[in-house]
Amino acid sequence: MAGFTPTAIELILLNAVGVFSVYIVLSGGLFAFAFVVFMGIGAYAAAILASHGHSSMLVQALTGIGIAAVSAMLLFLMVARLRGIYLGIVTVGLTAIFGALINNFPHLTGGPLGLPGVSLNVHLPALIAAVGFLCVVFAAIQHSKLGRRVKLLRTDPLVAGTLGVNVRLLSGGLFVASSVVAAFAGCLQAHYLGFVSPDSFNFTTLILFLEMAVIGGVSHWAGPIVGALVVTMIPQWLQSFQILSPVVSGAILLLTILFLPEGIVGGVLVLGRSAVIALRGEPRNGGVGTRTETR
Repeated sequence: MAGFTPTAIELILLNAVGVFSVYIVLSGGLFAFAFVVFMGIGAYAAAILASHGHSSMLVQALTGIGIAAVSAMLLFLMVARLRGIYLGIVTVGLTAIFGALINNFPHLTGGPLGLPGVSLNVHLPALIAAVGFLCVVFAAIQHSKLGRRVKLLRTDPLVAGTLGVNVRLLSGGLFVASSVVAAFAGCLQAHYLGFVSPDSFNFTTLILFLEMAVIGGVSHWAGPIVGALVVTMIPQWLQSFQILSPVVSGAILLLTILFLPEGIVGGVLVLGRSAVIALRGEPRNGGVGTRTETR
């Protein structure tokens, strides 16, 4: 298919790893948008360690993930009582704070110029393995007791609490898990590009990954992959009309929100279930389909 070059496929998979971090929190109904910060932590941990001679990607990844996880735990303790738009505003503000810290400590982060010198260790096989691993993990979770609790948390936190779900503990777990995946994505990005820059972890990146998550859908583990594919490939499909790329992306996002509130994957699954019911001739009201005679 046109546009699906090896580089494009690598970018789709790289973005999908990052979108999985958004999927984790949104699947539980948490409007927590600090994933860009945790991606930045993972990327800068790799770059800083590389600049000091620590070339092992495993050490760099574990360090970034560890820092991100501890930071997420501490942050959640401060915002645990917040939900909805208030949680979203606080976590979006963290993105601005993180950008300011990067730019104002050039001796450590390289400032606005970023940090080069990261080894190019990430290629297509590694990205396929990373995305495949995440798919297996989240597919297993979705069909488990934990997955049902996460879905209930997204649907109605109050009902979840009355049914025995520890809402605060589950929310905190999702927040920390999102930070771990985001830091991993940041490390992969650093080793894919060979450098890190503040421009990769700003408000624009936040909106881009949110767009991928919403378009793909957060009700199914395949949503992040579909969302990353669509949004990443739009500029490739519109190479002769690059000025229209933001317009087309915005239009797809708007149409998805209006007509496919559960995303492309969720919408396809709903249509598939409806088609199966129609083919089987099952009554929609759940009745037995027989007529009751009256005297």
